[in-house]
Amino acid sequence: MPRSPRAHLDPLSRWLSLDFSRPERSYYPDLRDFLSELLGYPRDKVVTEDRSGEGYPDLVLLNAQGDPWVVGDFKLEDRHIADPASNAALWREKRKYVTGTTRYVLFVTPRYLQLRDATGKEVALLHLPRETTDLLRQKLAPISWEKARHEEDWKALVEGRLPYAYLVLDPEGTRKLQEDLKVSFAELTEAASRALLALEERYQEYRGKREEAERNLAGALEETRRRILARIEGEYPEALKALFERHLPRFADQYGREIEGEEEPGNPRIREAFAADSAAALIARVLFLRFLEDLGLTKRRLTDGGPERWREFVQFLTDKATALVKVASLDLSQAYAEPFEEETFSWILETNGEMDLALQRLILRVNAYDFSGLSEEVLGDIYQNFLPPDKRKRLGEFYTPKEVVDLILRETALAHGESLYPEVLDPACGSGSFLVRYLHHRMEDAKARGVHLDSEALSRSIWGFDLNPFAAYVSMFQLLWGFLRLKKGKPEVHVYNLNSLLDDSDIAFLVKRSPGEEARDEKEWDYVVGNPPYIRAERAKYGQAIRDLYREVWGQNGDTGLLFLWRAMRGSGATAKPWVKKGGKLGMVVSGGYANSEAAAPVWSLLWPGKEWSLRKLVWMEFVEENGRQKNIWDAARIPLVLILERTPPKEEDEVEIWVPSSWPKEAPEPHEVSRVRYRDFFDPKVNPQGEARVNGYGEYLLPLLRGEDAPLLKKLYPGGEIAVFLTEAMETQYTRQKRPQPF
Repeated sequence: MPRSPRAHLDPLSRWLSLDFSRPERSYYPDLRDFLSELLGYPRDKVVTEDRSGEGYPDLVLLNAQGDPWVVGDFKLEDRHIADPASNAALWREKRKYVTGTTRYVLFVTPRYLQLRDATGKEVALLHLPRETTDLLRQKLAPISWEKARHEEDWKALVEGRLPYAYLVLDPEGTRKLQEDLKVSFAELTEAASRALLALEERYQEYRGKREEAERNLAGALEETRRRILARIEGEYPEALKALFERHLPRFADQYGREIEGEEEPGNPRIREAFAADSAAALIARVLFLRFLEDLGLTKRRLTDGGPERWREFVQFLTDKATALVKVASLDLSQAYAEPFEEETFSWILETNGEMDLALQRLILRVNAYDFSGLSEEVLGDIYQNFLPPDKRKRLGEFYTPKEVVDLILRETALAHGESLYPEVLDPACGSGSFLVRYLHHRMEDAKARGVHLDSEALSRSIWGFDLNPFAAYVSMFQLLWGFLRLKKGKPEVHVYNLNSLLDDSDIAFLVKRSPGEEARDEKEWDYVVGNPPYIRAERAKYGQAIRDLYREVWGQNGDTGLLFLWRAMRGSGATAKPWVKKGGKLGMVVSGGYANSEAAAPVWSLLWPGKEWSLRKLVWMEFVEENGRQKNIWDAARIPLVLILERTPPKEEDEVEIWVPSSWPKEAPEPHEVSRVRYRDFFDPKVNPQGEARVNGYGEYLLPLLRGEDAPLLKKLYPGGEIAVFLTEAMETQYTRQKRPQPF
């Protein structure tokens, strides 16, 4: 291959010798060669965007870890750097490419080169014909390959030299944060899995030593036995034993049969879930620390020289990010106990260095973002992004779209006019979709009306339970995040990691219940909302205990969603105490299969005339279409059915509102989508079928497609009283007592 006539030139001279008369993209190979040789980068670490179109920077310099730590743009016209107005416009246009891992932005034209830091501050402005290759290398030393190392970034952060909180979390900034956190989540999960394996080897070593000692000391004096065993115990930290003897078994117990395989901590799926949830909980903790910093509620600990003050305090722990986060958490727990008292996932900060690199990289990424104005809903979005669909399916948990959440809240807690602080419960709160959305609406409404909310009173009114420890953890974080944005008082967060379907009131004299368990067993709320998980009843954890508590609705076709409905409306077999106060409302998303399920008939019997509950609204989402095709509201395989119930005895003249939307989302129904049926007609056995038992003379199903004008027509099928006839017979002319014809 013939040698280029410019091959003997140094990189700067070769660059300046180009005529720059061709299209811009044709010079990308030259740009790669120029920067690679000038800055010492391997050629595969200098990336140019050869595809046409927007959305990607022209130029990216990757660091040793593969992060885009320098992004940039190449322009054929020198005015984009030489002219201040054009240069400012270029920065405004290209700053969108700055992410949490970006440290510098590089602009290049044929005769100019400009280097800015990630905030836009100019670091160097160079007129290339006046430079030499050596001088240019010196002036661009901050972005040389030698500096393109994670260690250099961490050192800059520790020394307080990195700018911070310069990326605003608008929609585009939030998208960048999501992408950065996804990468950190993957890195932390991998590190947590390795750490868990290493710790397990250490734990098995401890168990082996102890068991061997027990065998060898079988005939020894008790004093000798205690002394030897105490020495073995002292060789291994208590945190190691707590991990494998308390935290991991508790985690496995809470997930139970929701994960395939044996209900043991050694189940690979449980280990996988434990490592992933531990990593995600660590991300939540770091985000909360950054939030407190940017909101001005604490001094800087992770940014703006906070790590430098840490370095002045310690001598050998400067690179131990786990120690830094642990100490910061311990200190702040004195003011904000809830986020830092959770023990299930705290093991991740007790590892021997396995987590430090991944945690350092997380801290570096979130250093760039300004969390002060961030909505409290972001952590829920992060949770939904982290939890893969297959895992959600195994847990019977599905993301509830905000529009469905808003529909239920509008019909329940947000319609409350008597008090500023009605009590609201989501007994299967997940990552907080309903509770956080409710808080968000309350804050936005108060802001719009100029009303000041009492954060302490508001926090006391919002309650959540969830079996998943990580979901409860994230829900708690989001709520506290929102309460602290009010900047008043010291809020309490009532989110508890527990099994909502259990009831320990009959054994309360034997065990000490947590505040959450006491509330679950004894408290009533103004509103109960949610989207409970769909798990077959026989697969639910503590199956025999659950069966005893819910005998009325326990059956072959029942699932946990049905049990949640019964508990909210009727209570468990232990207390028969509903969660909803008299006059309160229940709004839930349930499986559409309940409408005609015999397993659900006992629940619907609570809605009969003369009973304690009224059916106010039913929303059936089977026929939602988009572009002429059926649209799935979410990733569940079931038809969503939204129920709005009120704990008030129904009157015969009341109406049941039935809404069958043809499109979604929408705030209000179109007239043709809504029907209203008189209450006495809705459960009339001539309109609504009865089960085989035919008790009390009322129908035992919900009819989501019933319209008000259908009831008289259906009753015509009973011309002789209680016995139905075929439609053709019913349509025959009937005669009055005066023998006058009475047409159908």
